[in-house]
Amino acid sequence: MALTKVIGEGIGTLTDDLTIPDKIIHAGDTDTAIRFSAANEVKVETGGDEIVKFSSGATVFNNGGVNMDFRVEGDTDTELFFIDAGNEKVSIGTSTSDGFLHIKKNYQSDIGMSMNDTSGSGGTAIRFKINGTTKGSIAYSGSGTSFNTSSDYRLKENVSYTWDATSRLKQLKPARFSWINDDTNTLVDGFLAHEVSSIVPEAITGEKDDTQDVGTIEDKDGNVKAENVPEKVKQNKEHTWTKTGTENVYQEIDQDKLVPLLVKTIQELEARITALESA
Repeated sequence: MALTKVIGEGIGTLTDDLTIPDKIIHAGDTDTAIRFSAANEVKVETGGDEIVKFSSGATVFNNGGVNMDFRVEGDTDTELFFIDAGNEKVSIGTSTSDGFLHIKKNYQSDIGMSMNDTSGSGGTAIRFKINGTTKGSIAYSGSGTSFNTSSDYRLKENVSYTWDATSRLKQLKPARFSWINDDTNTLVDGFLAHEVSSIVPEAITGEKDDTQDVGTIEDKDGNVKAENVPEKVKQNKEHTWTKTGTENVYQEIDQDKLVPLLVKTIQELEARITALESA
């Protein structure tokens, strides 16, 4: 293959291989180069930082581990895929993220995430772990989907079957209500989280009337990296967080945690009915 090169103001052509001992440097910009650092390896550097490395085994972006973002544009979405190196987060459809993986799209126009099992029999779609130990999972089969939490007897102690469920159940206050953001004012059945927290505390996450400070995160050059986020989101020591306001932190309920109380109450009522019928 012929290689055209610039020699002074003239142009010549090389017909033989060109041997480069180390790197090709951009004229007048000595910290921008294409480096041949080892056999079967090519690196691209800008500003003295290694941007991408090509080798026979892998292609690595930001191999130097610097605070450098990676962005892929789509036809209309300028942030179709975004990696925030400074905060070590991945986003789709946005450059700001409130989690390690954030997807910001119009879910009315398409599915947010799809998992298609090709075995035909299903399996575990998501597994939740803490330090390598499974705590729950989402699994599915040909007949349905299961939302699982750990319940193995080997994980439990102080097991008791003699406790009063009826008196606790009577303290619960099922209610009918509509959601503030529902313009149709449709009434639904449920609970107010803080009214359950003292009766079945394991069913409730969060505290009543809790709030948190939110602000803006900027990098060392003053570029805004995230807005309306708590300070704990800032992970890069070069970034600064400035408070801009306060937001509510809402309580949540896992109504599945109420099932044991319901079952035990039914058993207690059934025993009382049986005792009355036998009297």
